[in-house]
Amino acid sequence: MSFNLTKGVSIAAWVNLAEPAVDQKIAGNQDNSNGGYKLGIYNDKAEFEIRDSSNAPTTNRFIEGGTVLEPGTWYHIVGTYSQGGSVKTYVNSKLDRELQTANILTPAFGTFKIGREPFLDLFWFNGSMDDLQIYSYPLSETEVAALYEGKELPSTAPGVLAASGEKTGASSYIILVLIIVIIAAAAAGLAIRKKKTTA
Repeated sequence: MSFNLTKGVSIAAWVNLAEPAVDQKIAGNQDNSNGGYKLGIYNDKAEFEIRDSSNAPTTNRFIEGGTVLEPGTWYHIVGTYSQGGSVKTYVNSKLDRELQTANILTPAFGTFKIGREPFLDLFWFNGSMDDLQIYSYPLSETEVAALYEGKELPSTAPGVLAASGEKTGASSYIILVLIIVIIAAAAAGLAIRKKKTTA
């Protein structure tokens, strides 16, 4: 398995901010040279970003609207990209912001990082995070809603690349990613919690 995706990608996670988020990262693999993707929170709103072979970013950051994330409340955040389609974010199963784009996501050579800027020791996530999942394709609205409701995706789905939640039949690869999640969470001072309440 590889996190170097090009045709499509999705990152999903439950997050609970400890303070207003000027610029905090949830997860990504960008190396600041070429390609990659990341999910973050900018000015209290979820955003998703991809980069092409020239390292030029494409993000839905500047699209109007978007849900303002309040500290102390659990939210289910999803970012997706589809080649030749769009960059989207969802908040609590609802489409939040969408940017149509023809820009092409290219592979990055950086390490997948959780709770910080992938290529800098900056923009740490401050709060609690749970059930991080990465998919090798853009999740549909139906699939996003299913994850929000705690349901398993249909067996016909391409499958999850990695998950930090409790899933049956987890491979050793997913277990390894779980260890990485725990280490990254500890380094960022996060509290991984299983009990989630939504407003």
